[in-house]
Amino acid sequence: MEGQVPRVNFSGHTEGVVEAAWSPDGKYVATGSSDKTVRVWDSGSGRQLFSHSGYHTDAYSKGFTWSPDSRRIASTDEDNAIHIWDATNGDNERVIHLSLDPSSLSWSPDGTRLAVANSNSSAGMVQIVEAASGNVLYTYKEDTFLNQVVWSPDGKRIASASEDGAVSIWDPTGNGSTLIYKGYQKNHGVARYLAWSPDGKRIASIGRSSRTDHEDTVQVWEVANQHLLYDYYPGYGRHVTGVAWSPDGKRIAMSADPDLIQVWNADIGHPIYSYYGSSGWGLILQTGHLIAQSLSSLQVGTMSPS
Repeated sequence: MEGQVPRVNFSGHTEGVVEAAWSPDGKYVATGSSDKTVRVWDSGSGRQLFSHSGYHTDAYSKGFTWSPDSRRIASTDEDNAIHIWDATNGDNERVIHLSLDPSSLSWSPDGTRLAVANSNSSAGMVQIVEAASGNVLYTYKEDTFLNQVVWSPDGKRIASASEDGAVSIWDPTGNGSTLIYKGYQKNHGVARYLAWSPDGKRIASIGRSSRTDHEDTVQVWEVANQHLLYDYYPGYGRHVTGVAWSPDGKRIAMSADPDLIQVWNADIGHPIYSYYGSSGWGLILQTGHLIAQSLSSLQVGTMSPS
């Protein structure tokens, strides 16, 4: 089934939108841009609430994350720092300084900790940081660049996707890596993004099976035994930019350049419907929502056919 995403437009950035995140309560959307601002919008009307500035580089700054109560946002910058600020008015609360450049961060479900992937050109580490104080609680070192880090829904595990093709599952209480999924490592591939299923039993990961591949694949696998359930290919050499589960865990949505969102049955990988946008869109997903980003604005909808 093909269709168009039901949309609300968000316009205001003066340069490209490079990151977006929906608040957990569904009321707001935060966007980062090459204009060096993060802006917060009303998700229903598209009205801009405020702009948060002062970044040294693109304001997505490798990413940002909402607190579970939708009251704060943590964002990164290229000064090896995490900025935590009030999501209702943009006021800064604290700055957490780190030893390496943060490449990804994720807020724990209970709101007390941040998981941070820090990397340079040859190595990386996952750090667990106390949100209230900025204290680093635990550090896990890796020998590769880390692309993304994400908490499990129950807060008991962390998953990281790395440039060497591994997806590692970590214990956030100091016991290190508990298992490694090697689905992209057979031919020196790369794992770039991932999403936990709502029940925490499966992961959908994005990567390439080898360095010479020109097509991304989404692999859906069981966390307990690292069993691959299926590969999902978007076709036509597309670059996959995001993946998300529906809140009930029955569907998965994938965004791919230049203009495609596909939704499929999460159990068997059978496509249900596709959305096509304008040429040149980059597409980002949030759980239960679709976010389509264009050069300087956003268009959003829900994970359901039109």
